[in-house]
Amino acid sequence: MTFKQYFGNSNILLFLIGSNVAVAVIIWLSAWLLSGSDESILMSWIVMPAQWSSFILKPWSALTYMFTQVSFLHLLFNMLWLLWFGRIFIYCASEKQLLLTYLCGGLAGAICFLTVCNLGGAPAGSYLTGASASVLAVMTAASVMAPNLELNLLLLGQIRLKYVALLCIVLTFIGIGGGDAGGFSAHIGGVIFGFFAPSIFSRKVAVNADYTSPLRRLIHKIKARKRKVPDALRQPVGPHGGARLRPSSNPASYDTESRRNDEERLDQLLDKVRVSGYDSLSKAEKSELNAISSRL
Repeated sequence: MTFKQYFGNSNILLFLIGSNVAVAVIIWLSAWLLSGSDESILMSWIVMPAQWSSFILKPWSALTYMFTQVSFLHLLFNMLWLLWFGRIFIYCASEKQLLLTYLCGGLAGAICFLTVCNLGGAPAGSYLTGASASVLAVMTAASVMAPNLELNLLLLGQIRLKYVALLCIVLTFIGIGGGDAGGFSAHIGGVIFGFFAPSIFSRKVAVNADYTSPLRRLIHKIKARKRKVPDALRQPVGPHGGARLRPSSNPASYDTESRRNDEERLDQLLDKVRVSGYDSLSKAEKSELNAISSRL
C-alpha cells in the first residue's frame, strides 16, 4: 500500500492532516529554539481569543486555530480520528465536501465559542485551539451518512459506525481536547454542523443506498401508460430501438427474449447509476437507457 493509498487516495485528507502536523512541528520547534520565550507571541497570532474585542483584530484566527494543536496527545487523537472517519466520509461523499465539512465545522465551533465566552461562560484570557470541532464535524457527518457501517475493532469485534462515533464524541466531551465551557461549546458546534452537513451540501448519501428509485418510478409510469394503449396501435420496436412510422400489425415482434434482454441490460445500467450516479453513464449508455425504458 502506497502512502497516498493509506489516506484513501485523497489529496484533501492528506493536506488536512499534513497541515496540522506541520503547524504543530513549527510550534514545537519555535518553543525549543526560542526557549519558550517567544512561543506565546507565535501562538497569540494563530489561536482564537475568547474576547470579541481581541478577535476582531485577528479575524483570521477563526481559520488558523483549527490547524493548531499544542500538545502531542491532542494532535495524535485528532489526526487519528480525522484519518479514520475522513476515509469513511470520502467513501460516502466527495473530497470537496470533506474540506467544506472540516472548515465549516471549525467555524461553527468558533461561533459557539465566541458566543459562550462573551456571555461569561469562560474566564478572561481564554483562547480556542485545536482541530476538535472540525474533526467532530467530519466524524458526525460520516456517521450520519453511513450509520450502520460495521467496523472491525480490535478486541471488540464488529461495531456499527454510529456507536463508534458516539463513543469518540463522549470521550472528547469528558476531557480530551479541553474542559471549560468555551471548549465544550466549540465541540458542540462541530457536532451540530456535522449532523446537518449532508443535508446542507445536498448529498444525502448512505452506504448501499438506492439512488435509482426516481428513475425506476419514471420507467414504471411509462410502462403503465403504455399498457393503456391498444395493442393494435402499437408500433413494433426492435431490440436496438426503431422509429414509429405507422401502426403495427404485428405487436408480437417485440418477443419475450428481446424483453428479457432489455430488462437485464436495464438492471445493469441502473446498478451503475446506483453505485456511481447518473453522470457516470456515457452518452451512449444514457441514450441506451432512454431507448430501453421507452420499449418496456
